[in-house]
Amino acid sequence: MSQSIKSAAIRLLARRDHSAAELKNKLQARGFELQNIEEVIAILMADNLLNEYRFAESYCLARSTRGFGPLAIQNELKLKNVDKQIIQKALAELNMNWGGIAKKVLQKKYANSFQFTAQEKAKCWRFLTQRGFAHEHINAVFKDS
Repeated sequence: MSQSIKSAAIRLLARRDHSAAELKNKLQARGFELQNIEEVIAILMADNLLNEYRFAESYCLARSTRGFGPLAIQNELKLKNVDKQIIQKALAELNMNWGGIAKKVLQKKYANSFQFTAQEKAKCWRFLTQRGFAHEHINAVFKDS
């Protein structure tokens, strides 16, 4: 029985990296027993086929490429039950220019103009905050423009 769970888990991991919690939920949804799932997850982690840090790193890179800031990425990873220390390490080691990413997001949204009135600036500030950028990243955007 555990071989079929392991096969299902490897098929899922072949598509993309998963957190242990995500993989556990997907395998439970397929009807496998929790005890067997936990055994397989331990084996996959020991074999480095399932790696929380690798998942967090690839997730951070993918989400930052799509224009999300570190606060949003951190919250999303917390919802996926990734350890806080792993999240912080993955974000730190990416060494992203978050202010530059925030500026690109705004340039994409406002392609025709980058000159803002006070009201438009407040709207942009809220937008970037919702995207998960910290105040210092947003300040860097408006300081450069």
